[in-house]
Amino acid sequence: AYETMYNSMEGGVFELVHNMKLCKQSKHCEMCDAVREQIEQGPMRELLTPPKPKKNKSGQEVPVTFKFEIPLEKPLCDNTTKFSKWIKKRKPHLRKKILQCAAHLTGIAWQKRSHTKFFDDQATYKRFYKLVVRCLRCSSTALATILQRKIVEWLRNRHEPRAADWFEEYWTGERGNYMLAHAEVGGTNNNCGVEGGWNGVKKEVCGTAGSTTSLAVRTVVPSLIRFLTNKSKEQASFWRNDTKTRSKTAMFTFPVLPVPIKEEWNHVESLSPNILELCTVFARPDVKAAWALHIHDMLEAAEEEGVAVSPAHVQIRALFNKKPNAQAPPRRNISYIIMPSMSLLNRIDPDQKMTAAECLEAIHDDVARFDEMLLNPAVFEANSPDMDAEAYIELHESCYLLEPLSLEERWGKWVTWKCMCEGFFRNGICGHSTLMALLYDATLEFPGEWSTQQLSGSAKKNKKLVDRQKLVGSKMVA
Repeated sequence: AYETMYNSMEGGVFELVHNMKLCKQSKHCEMCDAVREQIEQGPMRELLTPPKPKKNKSGQEVPVTFKFEIPLEKPLCDNTTKFSKWIKKRKPHLRKKILQCAAHLTGIAWQKRSHTKFFDDQATYKRFYKLVVRCLRCSSTALATILQRKIVEWLRNRHEPRAADWFEEYWTGERGNYMLAHAEVGGTNNNCGVEGGWNGVKKEVCGTAGSTTSLAVRTVVPSLIRFLTNKSKEQASFWRNDTKTRSKTAMFTFPVLPVPIKEEWNHVESLSPNILELCTVFARPDVKAAWALHIHDMLEAAEEEGVAVSPAHVQIRALFNKKPNAQAPPRRNISYIIMPSMSLLNRIDPDQKMTAAECLEAIHDDVARFDEMLLNPAVFEANSPDMDAEAYIELHESCYLLEPLSLEERWGKWVTWKCMCEGFFRNGICGHSTLMALLYDATLEFPGEWSTQQLSGSAKKNKKLVDRQKLVGSKMVA
């Protein structure tokens, strides 16, 4: 079944991009314009270019059979052995990159209660579920392996041998690729969207009984064509009319360059006003000194303008208003920066009474241990044998690691830093990387109408005024 479906899908794509007769550009056909745009891209041209003939021993050219193949980076499945065997046979070079759906370990299993049968104590299962959900945000493959091993130990220490054996067999090793680190930036570690979308298609095409009743091809095909036509029109209308979040020039193009959205704006505003002052910079002493001077100038400018207790991005703007040519030390001279999370800061200073210097001293040990854990997880594990899975994930959540991107790696003006947080892995941009981009580029600024802060006299009031309302919007804007 996998082979037949994949061959049909691959053949359909080839027919669409190679054999389908396109309208003339003067016709302004939206469908053909979108297909033509994809064909003109370099990677697609390479896929559609037949290989050069080879020469045999006598020097004669022998034509090579052209076979169109869609390049796969990472296959994703429900953690089924049938799919894994098929991938290993069809795409053997991807055998170690097969991703498992994290939702089938967490949310779906929780709703169906399908994993409770492995646990003798249901309270332990609830703790296990919460622990695994937190572990899914792991941003290091080496650390992910340790976390999975620690979860097995955690289960055995709680006298759940059946659960430990089940988890070790089905959710570790080759079947342990379901965390953010395995999906990488921009990837996904679950297939809920695909399954949910397909269920929607089945209901639209076949009706409510479509998933349990066999229907004739003459019934399914017209309904499917009608559904796809209507869906295409909806998408086209959305791209045309939603001018608030998408520019008119972005019609019918795939979004490729992440830019900040309202969620990230709220995230930046919710960070501590002292967040940049509390960052630990890993660089040469002179670069550290230049960073400290830059932050000092920012704080001085913020105090003069009366925004010292405002969010960090407001302080940054105050600096550039006072010194338009102010520059932080070059990114290439910084190895990485560790930024404390708000959960760590709230745990260290819940009443927000500490000065920045006192807070920096209080988080020093956590930052050092976090750095050691990510720098060399194996050595850290050997030096910390008593740490269990919960302690590991708590330390992992205590800080964020930010790395400067080279010119070749940057995604436009906004993404010049890589962050290890979940937001960056999901969207290619996050509040932490956005804040660093603002610090380094005076030309970057959020739209004023996005602000949810009504700045007033005290930091405590400002904190209360952060709007936590749920925002609905695209995850990525072209």
